[in-house]
Amino acid sequence: MKLKLKIYKFYRLKRFLKNRSLFFIYHTNSLNSRNWKKLEKKLTKLNLGYYKIQNKLFIRLLKQSIFKNLILLINGPILIVFPKYKRIEKLRLETLVSLHNSLQLISFKLNNRFYLFSQMRNLKTFGYRQTVLKFKNLITNSNKISLYKLKKINKFSK
Repeated sequence: MKLKLKIYKFYRLKRFLKNRSLFFIYHTNSLNSRNWKKLEKKLTKLNLGYYKIQNKLFIRLLKQSIFKNLILLINGPILIVFPKYKRIEKLRLETLVSLHNSLQLISFKLNNRFYLFSQMRNLKTFGYRQTVLKFKNLITNSNKISLYKLKKINKFSK
């Protein structure tokens, strides 16, 4: 019976990772029941769901996927936090980082890509339109700078 339960959990986790476009991966230290109740209350207040995962199960799943480089980050109990609803404009990065003292944010998945915590420091909110506008501004600014440098090089080469 145990073997069947492990296989069921594995396929359920695999389906979860495929279907969710946004979730956050936390490394948790051992929580006692009082701290766990506080964490659950905070998660329900922010309209967030959670999914506790066994370490070996998550590593086995990552070995079979294209995200093999994330295996190095996982070294303990894992908690996956996801928004319950599609609208997440009110969700801020500061609240996710300081969710609880014993939780450490490792990475998050957004549109089938995993981002590390160091990559998301510039992100303030997780609204799709705001993120796309920032990305568009970044591309136009980098294009302007490169065009300016090309024009400058062209003047000197003549």
